[in-house]
Amino acid sequence: MERRGERWVGEHSLGDLAHFIIRSLVQLHEIYTRGHGISAGHAIFLHQLWRREGITQHELSRLLAVGGAASAAALRRIEDMFLVKRQVNPRDQRERLVFLTNRAHGLLETILIPAEASIQSLAIRGFSDEEVALLRSLLLRAIDNLSQENAKVGGASRRRAIDSLERSLACDQ
Repeated sequence: MERRGERWVGEHSLGDLAHFIIRSLVQLHEIYTRGHGISAGHAIFLHQLWRREGITQHELSRLLAVGGAASAAALRRIEDMFLVKRQVNPRDQRERLVFLTNRAHGLLETILIPAEASIQSLAIRGFSDEEVALLRSLLLRAIDNLSQENAKVGGASRRRAIDSLERSLACDQ
């Protein structure tokens, strides 16, 4: 794959490669957790809450970069599965704090975390420790770059963002 300006030319773009990785990770996750009714989409919420429980629904959405409506729907579903509970924030009655249930803790410890570890091991099979560290570092930098751009254009209209992107691509040609 060769690079011209800021665009990648070749068989697969970075977006294509990211899509293939995500697709493979999700498919394996679904195989590992199928019998427990936990989708890969729901698992990201549970994993985040495992790291940091008792946060607001809004904060959870922000940390996962998921829209408010999608987050609310996912939380409703996993709440119906008795995996999370929402409680009114005593400091602000308008907010709800999200907590894992005992059932969710059990599933995370026995199914989800071991499945995630197995899938990650498969993904990095044959990589040296240095390559794994470099891959993580590069992915985090790419995420940060894209997050900064999303923040910049987030307030702009969709059309202005598309026009800006088209102008920058035209300059690269």
